[in-house]
Amino acid sequence: MLGPDHPNILTIRFNIAWQRGSGDVAGAIAAYEQLLVDRDRVLGSRPS
Repeated sequence: MLGPDHPNILTIRFNIAWQRGSGDVAGAIAAYEQLLVDRDRVLGSRPS
């Protein structure tokens, strides 16, 4: 079973946030913001 920090789960969360953006923009933004925090923690910082 994959845990919440597995890269595949992070990708799934991205896809869900993307779908959510079509009807709930504020919710999608909040989901993206939390996803970025988790992604940076798990995979390292994004290139600048």
